[in-house]
Amino acid sequence: MAPFPVATPDYSRLRATPRNNSRKKTAAVVSCVVIIFLASVFGVGFCWIKQIEFNIATAPGSSQDDLIARAIAQLEQYRAQAEAEAAVAAEAAKNDAVLASEVDASEIILSFIGDCTLGDNYYSSRFASYYDRYGSDYFFSGVWSILSNDDLSIANCEGTFTAQTTRVDKIGERNFWFRGKPEYAEIFQKGSVEVVNLANNHTLDYGRTGYLDTKANLKRYGIDYFGNEEILIKEIRGIKIGFYGLYFGYITVNAIKERIQRLQELKADIIVGTFHTGNENQYTPTNFQVYIADQAVLLGTDIVIQHHPHVIQDIVWHSENKLIAYSLGNFCFGGNANPRDKRSLILRVKIDANLDLTYETIPVLISGRSDVNDYRPVLYP
Repeated sequence: MAPFPVATPDYSRLRATPRNNSRKKTAAVVSCVVIIFLASVFGVGFCWIKQIEFNIATAPGSSQDDLIARAIAQLEQYRAQAEAEAAVAAEAAKNDAVLASEVDASEIILSFIGDCTLGDNYYSSRFASYYDRYGSDYFFSGVWSILSNDDLSIANCEGTFTAQTTRVDKIGERNFWFRGKPEYAEIFQKGSVEVVNLANNHTLDYGRTGYLDTKANLKRYGIDYFGNEEILIKEIRGIKIGFYGLYFGYITVNAIKERIQRLQELKADIIVGTFHTGNENQYTPTNFQVYIADQAVLLGTDIVIQHHPHVIQDIVWHSENKLIAYSLGNFCFGGNANPRDKRSLILRVKIDANLDLTYETIPVLISGRSDVNDYRPVLYP
């Protein structure tokens, strides 16, 4: 497998604050304490021995037995001092571990990313050539440090994972049929993406067979999904987060209301709704995007995420504690060999113990190269 052609962005401008992982932090703290203690014991112990040798050599008028007794007493004193210092360090490590656990328990982090087409259009094999050369680890390796430091990463899966080659007829639509091989679903797993939306205009590009294959292959790699008729509940440290998704003509107030009711019956604490709508390559949401987001919030949706324009649009607070992102743009997008606008972002939403929301955005480029799409999003330099 060829090595990744890795871009090296400047991380000093990164605005993310990844979630503290209690297990990782505890292990790191304990490791540091052990290393410091051992270094202290061996380093200081060496100095102690040298000092004792010096005292023995220079003590006037003392018998050999007196010198040995004095050396043993000094060693006991130094040992007691080292044990006391080690106890203090261990207590500090314990306090740090407790603090890390408290931070984890009080905050949930969701990372939302945009359009992910892990495959090619019917007439192309360019994405496949990158997969064959670099493997499944390659595509999200530039943003893995962010997506692996949250509780859930959620993407719009705009395509299929199927061996089916029979396309559906697309009347009145631009002719794009997105398909990845069944094993390409592993790219999400390798990229630390745990949940995907399937409510968009490409998951049925290869008919019902392709759609069922896609769900089966996502499940094969442990990726949860929602959208269309299917809702999803994910429970994180006692907080239930519900997901639903709709696209194009299926987006109606009644459809939204029905899905929210189902999630509420399952005791969802936070509800996320995704809508695949809007105009491609437009930086301003349409009237319908604004209207349907407003209706979704009024009906009980806490976080509204929209896709389809393929460029970034506004992120706004609808009202107190209700968030709307009109478009997150492309992300890992195999549907275009060289998009004009390569800007994207990771939207990190934090949920505290009171279910209050805050958010931050992490700027991303969908390609490490400016002249072509290399299908590897990187942090904005």
